[in-house]
Amino acid sequence: MTVRGILVAATAVVSSGPVLSAQHSYPRSEIENGARLFQGSCATCHGPRGDAVRGVVLLSGRFQRVHR
Repeated sequence: MTVRGILVAATAVVSSGPVLSAQHSYPRSEIENGARLFQGSCATCHGPRGDAVRGVVLLSGRFQRVHR
């Protein structure tokens, strides 16, 4: 998954609520696709809201390192 894909997927985590990031603007279709990617590839471990891994909250915007 590309960095853009990860950003869109992370944005999709909050697509049902207010968008928290003013830095990025994505079309609704990309957010919906990101939500599907997140649910299919990430939510199993990270949880449906991105907060199931201890010490990792995807919506916080703070990351120890970036995986490529």
